[in-house]
Amino acid sequence: MKKWVKNTLWLGSIVVVCGMIASGTVATKYYGGRIIYDFDKAANENFSVDEYVKFEDNNSNDAINSLDSAEINVFFIQDGEEAYYNGIRLSMLSKNETHLFYSSYSEFNKNINFDKLEKFLKHDRKIFYKNEFNELIEVSANSTEELKKYENEVRSKTSVKKLGVFYIDELIENVKTIMNNNKDKKINLWINSDNLRFYLPLIELAQVNNLVIRGIEDNPNIGKEVLENLHIHLNEWLKHELEDVDKSDEQIKRYVMDSFYVNRSENYLLPKIYKNIYFYFSYHSELDSLNKLGYENFNLLSNEEKDVNDYILESVSKTNVNLVSYWNEIINDFSKTD
Repeated sequence: MKKWVKNTLWLGSIVVVCGMIASGTVATKYYGGRIIYDFDKAANENFSVDEYVKFEDNNSNDAINSLDSAEINVFFIQDGEEAYYNGIRLSMLSKNETHLFYSSYSEFNKNINFDKLEKFLKHDRKIFYKNEFNELIEVSANSTEELKKYENEVRSKTSVKKLGVFYIDELIENVKTIMNNNKDKKINLWINSDNLRFYLPLIELAQVNNLVIRGIEDNPNIGKEVLENLHIHLNEWLKHELEDVDKSDEQIKRYVMDSFYVNRSENYLLPKIYKNIYFYFSYHSELDSLNKLGYENFNLLSNEEKDVNDYILESVSKTNVNLVSYWNEIINDFSKTD
């Protein structure tokens, strides 16, 4: 993402948080004489939390399996070529109600035919129903009328939507609307792992119960960068406390919450501080090292010996057409413009 856009996002996130504080929608308190935001408290003050189903992730799922743990999948992947295309792929692999949002500021938008993507999501992919035993059942021509009605509802609600100039505000409002209209359903929100610091108000929504934020690595080297660079740039006492896992949580939370600005190093502490936030990386060895340092809720992008694209190669539509055929149409022959 261009530097001026990142600066705008950072300022925009601060403005949104400050506006929420001014309007009383974010609870505040003082640590060390400085005002901070408390998204846990805010969620309880601004929402009837008990009305929303609890979405508890056992932290064992990779990104592929995490798709199936929710009843609604929402996507907003803005940066990183690999993350961007993996977001599109994951939306195509989603088996239930799906919403994909995009802004006009991503350099990769020019390579996507969003009309064809929406057509595929609404009409061509397979839809599955999760029964009382938590089993996924494919809806087919031989299914009951009740299941066919469910399928039609899923397809009609599914959407692909372009956001306007104030796309952070719009994203927050759209996610909030989806949550409020589906209090009995578990919802995944897929974003860039590197960008949660720009969308801080989303953290409040993740404390409400039925929303889990899932951050996809911007590129396969992010895990290594956190280990070799970003971890080192945490201040010395915080890095030491982070390694002392049993004593660190409250001090780390206070440190990161003590400023409206969350830097890139601190961004990767957010899954440790707040519930319902998970980040996904490519390499098992790096994940093991990060876990030993005290980072939490970091998972593999795929537990299998294959990547997200391999699932596109293996999967078929409701008419048994391989998803690669749809993928090639959706990306507008990207390989020719690369």
